[in-house]
Amino acid sequence: MKSDEPTRDLVEQALDNLVKQFANPMDFLRELVQNSIDAGSPRIEVELRFKGGDDGRGVAEIEVRDFGQGMDEDVIDSQLTRLFASAKEGDRTAIGKFGIGFTSVFAIRPDVVRVITGKHGEAWEVLFLEDRSFEKRRHPELAGGTTITIYKRMRAGKVAELARNARKSLVHWCEHAVTPIRFVDTTAGLTEDPDALASDDVFAAFATEEPGEILNQPFVLHDAIVQVEHTQDGVVAVVGWAPQPSWSFFSGGLTLLRSNDPVHLAKFESQLRTLSFKILARNVGHTLTRDNVIQDANWEAAMRVALAGAVKLRVAVLDHMEQLAAAGDAAELATWHARLVPDLGRE
Repeated sequence: MKSDEPTRDLVEQALDNLVKQFANPMDFLRELVQNSIDAGSPRIEVELRFKGGDDGRGVAEIEVRDFGQGMDEDVIDSQLTRLFASAKEGDRTAIGKFGIGFTSVFAIRPDVVRVITGKHGEAWEVLFLEDRSFEKRRHPELAGGTTITIYKRMRAGKVAELARNARKSLVHWCEHAVTPIRFVDTTAGLTEDPDALASDDVFAAFATEEPGEILNQPFVLHDAIVQVEHTQDGVVAVVGWAPQPSWSFFSGGLTLLRSNDPVHLAKFESQLRTLSFKILARNVGHTLTRDNVIQDANWEAAMRVALAGAVKLRVAVLDHMEQLAAAGDAAELATWHARLVPDLGRE
């Protein structure tokens, strides 16, 4: 009988390659959020916990919970636990590709990953171990949506950095998500001192306000002095002038690319290089390596919406300059005239 060892080696190598493509291990949060949005969840909750021992060591838990369409046994067997099996392939409205969303959890080198999910009146628990083997069993409670918990051993003194990196990754990739994302950090204030791991707040259990913070932000250019929004053919472009031009692309509100390298403007560089923009376009996608957007017909159509926004921006800037003139701010008026006006809406 032929050994299946070479096949296993190839699968392991493929999985390793998928995991290693993530420059920042915490980017797995972006992938899980994408999967939750694709599942139709009305909201997403990300919670960070730490359970410590007397020696200052313990286990950090990062939980991502959604309330969308969960998984039944068939989906678990045919997609979750099989490399590259994804019903999303071919669906341009689902951002995830080839199951990469879930395999990304191994980038953080977890000790255990636990998935609880349910659908069609059944609930399941799947445990993925450190060697990436898995165990599947029925779960006693009916699950709504999917909850993924990543367990990682670490010292209490390292948890604050983990929390900062988790929040930073979520804000970077998901701040404009169309689905509300709540981030809850229950580890604030942890130290290496075992006595400091317990809460002194005896009323914490009776708190009525929802914990944590909503990370979603309005779809605007945060550092732009003047900006406009232009919507056309389902594409939203916010175009403005900021001290440092930058260009960002989003799909479903999730970040595809943020850059200040003109190479990402391609043939539109001469027309848009002095401006900043954010483009929200459902049909624009990223490359598998996540370092660029696919510059196809959908991308070009979206860029032309940004160009139309640049024309509108010219009017807004002229209005702003009139206000400067009325206020007698000659120096600022000259700066705007010299640096910006000649490039606005240039053909």
